[in-house]
Amino acid sequence: MTTLFNELCEENKETLRQKYIPMFFGEECHAFAIALNRGLGWPIVWLMNGTVVHHVAVRSPEGLLYNAQGAFSEKELSELFSPSLTYSLCEITEVYLPTDEKAQRVREHRIAQARKFAETLWPELDWLESRVSKVKAFIDELETLSRKHKVWIRSPYSELQAVVEEGEGNELGYRLEEVLNGFTINLRIKE
Repeated sequence: MTTLFNELCEENKETLRQKYIPMFFGEECHAFAIALNRGLGWPIVWLMNGTVVHHVAVRSPEGLLYNAQGAFSEKELSELFSPSLTYSLCEITEVYLPTDEKAQRVREHRIAQARKFAETLWPELDWLESRVSKVKAFIDELETLSRKHKVWIRSPYSELQAVVEEGEGNELGYRLEEVLNGFTINLRIKE
């Protein structure tokens, strides 16, 4: 049976944090909250001072508030902004602000980025249809198919690893080329 290693070393996680936290803690905190809401089923909450929304996060079943920086109590999250202000939480449903198609595509792209980032940092959370579970199911079926037909995919060079990734909807299928000792396989994509 296939073994799947989904743990990143701390150095790689820190690189991801440096890249994505500024984006998803700031102006794209709503995309991060939507990604967690879709991926975990946890409710989205606004951190508000009066009628002003300061931040968007999700609430775990244990009552912790998650954003791109991690898990916080309500008090801890409030103190990230201004400890002198009084904040309240307001539970909301997923709301799309942009109405045009291009803005919607950008938002969906950001939400997908946020989901990958969050699943990578917190693989222990109970993700609904996680990237890891989808890839593991695919690899398990591929292994069964490989055993049935006695055909296996591998890299001819140890420095080059085969990559399995989620599709983006522009895939046309695979291209095979015969080479010495086997075939190469590559994804065909709409240009």
